[in-house]
Amino acid sequence: MLIHPFIRSCLRPHAGRALRVAGWAAALALLTASYGAFVGPLLRALFGGTLAWPATVRGWLPPPPDAETLRLWLPALLVGAAVLKGVAQHRHAIGVAGLGQRVLLDLRGRLHRRILDLPPDAVARLGIADLHSRALHDVDAIERWAVQGTAIRLRDGAQVVALLGLCLLIEWRLALVVFGTYPLVFWPIARIGRRLRRAAGDTQIAHAALQIEVDDQLRRLALVQLSGDVERATERHHGVSQALADARVHQVRTRALAPPLNEIVGAAALAATLVYAGQRITNGTLAAEHVLSFFVAVLMLYQPVKGLVRTQAIVQPGHAALARLEEVLALEERLPVGGDIAPPSHAPAVEFQGVCLRRGDREVLDRVDLRLLAGQITALCGPNGAGKTTVAWVLARLLDPSAGEVLPCWGAGPSARTCSSVAARTWSSAP
Repeated sequence: MLIHPFIRSCLRPHAGRALRVAGWAAALALLTASYGAFVGPLLRALFGGTLAWPATVRGWLPPPPDAETLRLWLPALLVGAAVLKGVAQHRHAIGVAGLGQRVLLDLRGRLHRRILDLPPDAVARLGIADLHSRALHDVDAIERWAVQGTAIRLRDGAQVVALLGLCLLIEWRLALVVFGTYPLVFWPIARIGRRLRRAAGDTQIAHAALQIEVDDQLRRLALVQLSGDVERATERHHGVSQALADARVHQVRTRALAPPLNEIVGAAALAATLVYAGQRITNGTLAAEHVLSFFVAVLMLYQPVKGLVRTQAIVQPGHAALARLEEVLALEERLPVGGDIAPPSHAPAVEFQGVCLRRGDREVLDRVDLRLLAGQITALCGPNGAGKTTVAWVLARLLDPSAGEVLPCWGAGPSARTCSSVAARTWSSAP
């Protein structure tokens, strides 16, 4: 089973816990297969006769027990297998939950540290509501993919391997019939998975758009109420909500294609096995207890295969969420670092000398010269987008100008570019 590199990086710090989860998954697989192995001997114990081991393992096992011995020990073995399986299920569930919370904590911390290092213009461009959606909704989706999706694939994949191995041990010719049928489902499931990833991405984008709209209307609620623009705000909210509803319905429709395919292929595998086994029984080349064990194993195979198909509903939204998370992690914008020089602690003024700053293709500040004196109040006036907030961000050392200098004195001393970033942000001499 291939694991995405990002998922490996999430699980690597918790390798010990992940290995314990994998161990319990392997134990579950073996105990599940044991039920199928017990069915044939149980049939022989109930109806009498001589038990025969499958031909593939006959030379490796001691002589089979008689019916009386089977009646004595099989009930205890069944109860013991059930108890051990229950313990394995319990420990596996607890292990997955604990591992999931640790991965979730790491992911949120990683994204939070990256957001704290973003300059304010990058935060404004992305939008607070959108970052909120990525930090909560998308991180949750990645955690479900990284831990639950991986754990389910490992658990159900191990059960499929164990049950198919049991089928091979019982009767390899019948097993080849099953092997030839179940792979037919994987190609259409892969195509459905790709469609589901696109649908999940559309849903996450629509969810973020709704959060942005709600956040914007709540921030401007008093203005909306005073202006009488309630009807227009309602229409905008309804439009965004309808887009989210449509995206979710499309995602469910895409996901709903997989279960019927699994049902049809499973029924085809069972039907092919019935036809071939019937011919072998008629010819007297296949024992009844082997047929029953084989059919139980095939029927039990349906549930883990179904679980593997259902993981698409976890994995593909996780892929889409990871793409959104990586957009933030891959941003090049960072807070200014500066040098190691400490700025003057009591400078009489802060001076802008020919400061320029571009945001995208727009020149927000163009050769600004400004002196802010200590002990005086300076008011910056202008229309929206004139650059007032940008001046404050540059002054607070949250943005670096693209040209010009910011000096914490009357033109002498270190510039903002050469000062320690944290210390430069504490200038308080010019209010």
